[in-house]
Amino acid sequence: MEWKLLLEEFAREEWAKAQRHYLEVYMLSEARERIRSRWDETQIRMVAYLSVVHNVYQRSLLPVAPFLTFMLTYGFTQLILFRWLLPAFEDVKSMGFGQITPLALLTLPILAAAEIYYESKQSNELVHTQNTFSISSTHTLPFASSANITDPHLVRAESSSRAFDSNLKLVTRYFYREKKEVDLLCIDVQNEDDWKNVVRLKANIWALTVHLHEKEQGLKISRSVICFHLLFTIVAGVIGVLLNLPDSDASVAAGSLLWTYAAAKLALWLVGNLKSLDLKTHRRLLSEMRKIPHR
Repeated sequence: MEWKLLLEEFAREEWAKAQRHYLEVYMLSEARERIRSRWDETQIRMVAYLSVVHNVYQRSLLPVAPFLTFMLTYGFTQLILFRWLLPAFEDVKSMGFGQITPLALLTLPILAAAEIYYESKQSNELVHTQNTFSISSTHTLPFASSANITDPHLVRAESSSRAFDSNLKLVTRYFYREKKEVDLLCIDVQNEDDWKNVVRLKANIWALTVHLHEKEQGLKISRSVICFHLLFTIVAGVIGVLLNLPDSDASVAAGSLLWTYAAAKLALWLVGNLKSLDLKTHRRLLSEMRKIPHR
């Protein structure tokens, strides 16, 4: 169980870091393009934009839809072929492999949906516990308030700090690891100077969060994610149909696409797991899990 939580924490950190990195690269290339008007900067900006879209797409439940669509179309096409289109067999009392397979495939979407719901429920409970702890820990350690602070910069920082505490989900979208570091600093607060340092750090992170979020909203990522989703779902459905066409070049092409996709997914999975085997990172995550009470 601890190992699973460790991998989940690492995945969340990597996702937030990638999201922040791609947005920063996009903004930097956009600024350079305005100054230099170079084609390579436009290419960098487009790659960064597509990377942000892909990052958001992979974190959602949408990637499951093409897989379910493929299973449904493949199963229904098999049923239609064996029931109405192919010549009748003499032995009609027994069910062949081609009839049993689609029936089994039709049950898989239900099992997959149940698993997705269970994992989503567990994830929501974990995030709720994390947010509850973070808010309580940051609000029970104030050594000062805006009522007795004369420094206007610190007053503004305290206001941003409260915004940080009220929008933890948005903060962790770009600064997941940094938010945990703030939690650890809150645990170690001993005096007013420590408290002021935490407030300033929260204010800085919140300012960057707002800037990144405004940029992401301006890019209209959701529309592109939906286009990705529709494209992959349609392709998956077409492949599910083409694979059932007997003696057809289209079925060969569909099979090649399917194997290519499976190989790419396997390569990404291997790279992700090999990357997560960083001993130094795992030691740090394990230490954080033991220091923060809810871990």
